[in-house]
Amino acid sequence: MVVARHPTSADAGLKMLREGGNAIDAAVAAAATECAIAPADNGFGGYGGSMMIYLAKENRKVGIDYNTRAPAEADERYFVPALRRLRGHIGHAVKKLGWTGYRLLGVPGTAAGLALALERFGTKAWREIMRPALDATTEGVEANKTFSRAVRNGLECIKPSREAQKNLLLNGWPPEPDERAPMPSFRRFLERLADEGPESFYRGAIAKTIITHVQEHGGILAEEDLAEYQAREVNPLKTTYRGHEVFTTPLANGGATVLQILNLLGGFDVASLRDKPGEYADLLINLFRLAWRDRLTLLGDPEQTNVDIDRMLSKAYSGELRAKLPHKRWEDGSNSTIHISTADGDGNMVALTQTMGGGMPGSLNFVPELGLIMNHGLVLFDPRPGTANCVGPRKQPLNNMCPTLIFRKSKPLYTLGSPGARRIISALTQIIVNLLDFDMGVTDALARPRLHGEDAGSILVEKAFSEDVRAQLSERGHKIETIEQVAGPAHAIRIEAETRELRGGTDPRGSGKVAVC
Repeated sequence: MVVARHPTSADAGLKMLREGGNAIDAAVAAAATECAIAPADNGFGGYGGSMMIYLAKENRKVGIDYNTRAPAEADERYFVPALRRLRGHIGHAVKKLGWTGYRLLGVPGTAAGLALALERFGTKAWREIMRPALDATTEGVEANKTFSRAVRNGLECIKPSREAQKNLLLNGWPPEPDERAPMPSFRRFLERLADEGPESFYRGAIAKTIITHVQEHGGILAEEDLAEYQAREVNPLKTTYRGHEVFTTPLANGGATVLQILNLLGGFDVASLRDKPGEYADLLINLFRLAWRDRLTLLGDPEQTNVDIDRMLSKAYSGELRAKLPHKRWEDGSNSTIHISTADGDGNMVALTQTMGGGMPGSLNFVPELGLIMNHGLVLFDPRPGTANCVGPRKQPLNNMCPTLIFRKSKPLYTLGSPGARRIISALTQIIVNLLDFDMGVTDALARPRLHGEDAGSILVEKAFSEDVRAQLSERGHKIETIEQVAGPAHAIRIEAETRELRGGTDPRGSGKVAVC
């Protein structure tokens, strides 16, 4: 089974399974196809991502980390000139000082991560998994809302380049959703990437083209930054919750915070709150506050952040945090991210999340010779020197992706994940509660209304919540903001332990396809 946002991506993964491939082949093919048909959401020039893999024959869980890294020239005082002149969001400061978007470019990790997963755990050749991506772009790229918005917002960056106009504009105008952008250079780039492999992206002709263009436009990304980048195999983080084992990717992602919130929830009879949505929402909000305070002060690049993750995820520490809860209690997401879940007949599972990373109004990092949209990944760092998530040479910024695997009695049960920027953490926590505490089926668990809160500020509540629930939260002192959706579209697959039957689900907050063979 393959569950993905776009039917073409789901079918690409399904093709690998039908041709004898495994869940890893399917996930990589689906992700590569998603990079081709939605290049403004998570493309090969994007931030990167993370993967959780279960290898049934070895009974082994492994993570693949292919998140971006800062260029070597970006030290921790990189943003200080902007901060001195303008207080507020770093994006505003950068724009005010006239920095180009290319100065915010991190090393793209996607090609390296997909290649590493395929090499270590797949069965197909790189060229073979790229074939569906090539087939899907023979007549250009069908614009989605993210692509259309990115081109429209970056129009001033496109106009000076004939090559950029030839790729991104349709009859001289940004394409509307469902119209096709020509993208001839992008098609040639995909063919070269398929033929020459990811090596060319980091150390070959593709790399040279990227660096030449970026440096001509004021960027600091260098050949050495690409050449020395490596995706890596990592040990997943783990906690136990309601008799289940929950595995997710390590520190620079959102997984640690999701696990911490689950540990906090473990001290409450959450199942009794299924039909008390106001009380349940209030509990979530208070626990979100506690976990986000830790996240924003303690977490960053795991290689350069001095945090005791074992203590942070311990039941004892969760008890200490629960003691800090208020006494008076009841007894945007971003579309520029994708998630894919796969499972095969041998019991292997994959949860994969990728993102474009960042995004600057009025700035489009685009390499016309390759038709390649690039990231603004450095905006994910804390601009203040000395903080856990401050920028530094070859450092990873803190991101929110959280591909997750859940086991019961050591047997694989769920693979799941969601796009949605910072709201991913809230969404994944609530989906897991829906599955494990409220005993919902996959489809219902994904559809149930969600909310989002952090260490401070307004609580974002989906409009699907009743007026009564919103009134109850306001009475408890929460400032409520009603929005269309919290993260999504999320995707999940359940494996029935006895029958090995697969049950997939997609989020009604967006498009999606469950492809089965």
